[in-house]
Amino acid sequence: MIVILTGDVGSGKTTLLAGLLKSLSPTSPAPDGFLGVRVFEENQMLGYDLLPLRDGRRLPFLRRAEGAGSAAVGPWRLFDLSLAAAAEIIRTSRPNALLVVDELGPLELEGGGHWPALAAVLDQPGRRFLFVIREACLDGFMRNFAGRIVKIKTIREGLDVRTLAEEIASDVHDR
Repeated sequence: MIVILTGDVGSGKTTLLAGLLKSLSPTSPAPDGFLGVRVFEENQMLGYDLLPLRDGRRLPFLRRAEGAGSAAVGPWRLFDLSLAAAAEIIRTSRPNALLVVDELGPLELEGGGHWPALAAVLDQPGRRFLFVIREACLDGFMRNFAGRIVKIKTIREGLDVRTLAEEIASDVHDR
């Protein structure tokens, strides 16, 4: 089962996801994966940090800085060590745990970024996934997920976020 949380840039996808993860049943296995958390300095966004769910140890992930890493998405550069850490989190995720990946974007659509690690675990039996994907990239990913059960939850202005979080929590517990 794949649940996709989608919405525009800045619509609150990660904020909703962080709140949802706190509300998951304590009797379920703790989720694996990571969040992409915005980093600000003096009210200016510098980029994103990778926040692994297992240990909460933030790693610089994406910055506008030149030379931050070898992979680039538009003006952004990815830190190679953090990209490798994300791949390791995905590869070593427990099959009975919900795997959360925030987020999949243009780099993954091209087969890079998190995609090689995800491709290795996507077809494992009984796996449950919760992916954050921007609306602009959603159609491309739906081609990659052909033949799999996918539920899409979209954040829209005026949407009751509490209801959406409850729906997602229900979907990720489905077996």
